[in-house]
Amino acid sequence: MRTNRKTYGILTAILLLLVFFHYLGWLTFFENFIRKILSPVLTKTHEVSVEAGDNVRYFRNRDEFITAYETCLTEKEDSNVLSTKIKLLEDENSELKTQIKYLEKNPTEHLTLDVVGRDLNSAEQIIILNGGSSHGLAVGQPVIVGEGILIGRIFKVEVNLAWVRVVNDHGSKIAATILNSDHSLGIVEGGYGISLRMKFIPRNEVINVSEDVVTSGLDGLPRGLLIGKIAVVENEAYQPFQQAILTPSHDLTKLTVVTVLVK
Repeated sequence: MRTNRKTYGILTAILLLLVFFHYLGWLTFFENFIRKILSPVLTKTHEVSVEAGDNVRYFRNRDEFITAYETCLTEKEDSNVLSTKIKLLEDENSELKTQIKYLEKNPTEHLTLDVVGRDLNSAEQIIILNGGSSHGLAVGQPVIVGEGILIGRIFKVEVNLAWVRVVNDHGSKIAATILNSDHSLGIVEGGYGISLRMKFIPRNEVINVSEDVVTSGLDGLPRGLLIGKIAVVENEAYQPFQQAILTPSHDLTKLTVVTVLVK
């Protein structure tokens, strides 16, 4: 018991002396030496503890992190889909308003329908409408968009579906007139969805780029439906007629809502 007390007394005295010598600055050399030896070990220990702490935090919140990330992706996808649907509805609404304006100026029996598909079995430019003979549709009826822009004619009808040959299809032929000083006549033909060309235009008549081309009414279609504008004039000296390449007045690849002129 006395030995233990004596040992504690000696250790306490040494500790007090070390503290006293530290404040006097007598131990600075030894402290710097020991710090230099232990510094690499302490640094590595700190790095390991930090890495371990980060891993523990990651694995602790891993499921929560993944759930939050997946939720964020889903919300972003839903937002993109919603934005696309809104844009489509806005475009359809704008198109319907334009068609209504034309029909108000040119009242006639008509039917507004949705484009529900395209014929993918051939290279033809054909769209399918969600209306048929039960709705009063018949072969030969013109189909328009916008303010009287002709996009094609019905060539096949079933009870609830109708097939429309678009004006740029290679089988489409429309009697047309150029709105120039001569009111030049010709035939507008399609070219496999690639081109729209007006043929059999008299050579002696003057045609200018940007002039409008409309239906002439000589083939049973209503007169004055807009087809396109003159883009290029081809007048070869050795040809009996001149011809022109047209720019369609509507994007024929983006048809969603159309109007059939029933009578």
